Amino acid sequence: MALAWALGLWFFQIVAEKAAVRQAVGSFHAGAPIPLQRLAGGQGIGGKLGFLVDRTGELQIEQIVAADPQDPRFRFRYPGDKQRLGVGLGQGVVWAKFQFSVAERVRDARWLMVMPSVAARDIQFHGPYDAGGTRTAAPQVAGADHPFSSRPAPTERMSFPFRVLEPGLYTVYFRVRSDVMQVYAPRLWNETDYLVSTDGKRLFDGLTYGILLGMLVYNLLLLSIFRERMHAYYLVTCACAVLTLASFNGHLARYLWPDAPALPQYLYTTAPLLWTLFASQFGRHFLNLRAHAPRIDQVLASLALVLACMWGAVTASGDLSLQVRWLSRATEVVAVLGPPLLAVGGVRAYRAGFKPAMLYLGGLAILVLSALLLILSNWGVLPWSGLQLNLLQLGAAAELVVLSVALGSRIRSLRRAQQELHARADSLVTQAETDPLTGVANRRGLQRRADRQFATGAPQALLLLDLDRFKPINDRFGHHAGDRVLVELARRLRSELRDIDTVARLGGDEFVVLVSGETDRGALSAMAHRMGEQLRAPVDYEGRALMVTASIGIARFPKDARDLAGLLRAADAAMYHSKQQRHSDFAFPEDMQPAAQAAG
Repeated sequence: MALAWALGLWFFQIVAEKAAVRQAVGSFHAGAPIPLQRLAGGQGIGGKLGFLVDRTGELQIEQIVAADPQDPRFRFRYPGDKQRLGVGLGQGVVWAKFQFSVAERVRDARWLMVMPSVAARDIQFHGPYDAGGTRTAAPQVAGADHPFSSRPAPTERMSFPFRVLEPGLYTVYFRVRSDVMQVYAPRLWNETDYLVSTDGKRLFDGLTYGILLGMLVYNLLLLSIFRERMHAYYLVTCACAVLTLASFNGHLARYLWPDAPALPQYLYTTAPLLWTLFASQFGRHFLNLRAHAPRIDQVLASLALVLACMWGAVTASGDLSLQVRWLSRATEVVAVLGPPLLAVGGVRAYRAGFKPAMLYLGGLAILVLSALLLILSNWGVLPWSGLQLNLLQLGAAAELVVLSVALGSRIRSLRRAQQELHARADSLVTQAETDPLTGVANRRGLQRRADRQFATGAPQALLLLDLDRFKPINDRFGHHAGDRVLVELARRLRSELRDIDTVARLGGDEFVVLVSGETDRGALSAMAHRMGEQLRAPVDYEGRALMVTASIGIARFPKDARDLAGLLRAADAAMYHSKQQRHSDFAFPEDMQPAAQAAG
């Protein structure tokens, strides 16, 4: 499926390029020359550009200047407002020319012809030629094949300075060789005005890079904390976005590698490809497409693998023209296939209850809209302006900010899910450790709390209570009456204790009270006496007063035993001693010693 989409995209682009060539074939008449003026925003050449496609790349400026205008090999065509030609990608060289007029003598004015591109491999500027065909200045060369330090003007865009002092008609020729599609929309600027105009652009670029680098650092921290592959993908996406925009703005060539032109050229097509690839992989993992849209996940994973292999093979070839051609194609494949697939996957994830998917879809829409405006401008559907590149840059920054918000939303969503899971787990543990009838701890709950208390080494006391005269209540009034008595007695026991103490029901009519931090015999005796009083108080059941009594055995940690089982045995023995003596409701293990001595 992905291969079919890729072939369809390739065919569509070829058709678009051929259509662009046909659009470029227009009138052979240049019309009136441009009056050279100092205008705010520069002076657009527009439909005054004439084009000559040199598919052999062997034509020289001397041949073109001296050629017969009627010779079809040298006839420039004027496509009007169509400023893009379907040449490039290894198809040949384009010559362009325009004429301008100077009405009056200008005093030492310096002008610039500024091309919007930073990616043309070689641009030769010839002229201006005066009306007699005499060249008034030496040729100038700039382009991605040449070091930035050798450019005629130190600007990110390809710029060519010239001076015109005398009134008259002038002609300028320039030759362009490029491996990527070019927008032929040069503007004429007063040099001072152009340099002033770039201040705002530099400020905008700085703010954009600052946002992107901030997102990069933020997600580096997230990666170091969560160590999820998704954050690594986002981190690389941010880095590739910075490289892409810096490449499109000409900053890589100007500031990082002014004397190494090959690397900025390579990154001009590699960085966008890696940006789109890693962005798609981030989307896969962020939306959890393996669970929500497994087929889409498989297509995106396969597409990334195929294109990554192609990128490696093309890069290993060392052929820069081949790299530019095929990496540009690959970027377009991902740019066309990725967003629709991710959008469908995002909708499915949202419908499955993953709310951060809506934020992801919003960020994706921002970037796609910005990129669409740039593509339509490149294809000649929309008139070109520098605003389009700013829109892409702004869209990229906005998308990454929105995705960072989506990541935060996802983290909060996962945290809530974890909290709910922990709460559910705690609830299950509580249920497993709670007596369902009385709501106090069961044997398992008593064991866990006792282990925790004994681990502190602090003194503890255990009171084992066995209800007397409870069985007759069950036999005479039924189990419902017995249950009512047990629930009420458990409530009374809890009311006598602190929050740090524990009441447990071992089953039947046996209760246990675990008292923390108390081993004094007097205090424990008083507590047992109060409990006995509470348990003897009648329990109302359907107008009847039901009464029980209790025998209590008291054991202390660590005096009588050092674990729960030992304390229960000691307390059980003391409790039975209390039943036998009948003169007290409770007894301690040491109370059995005089009885044992008397029996001996």
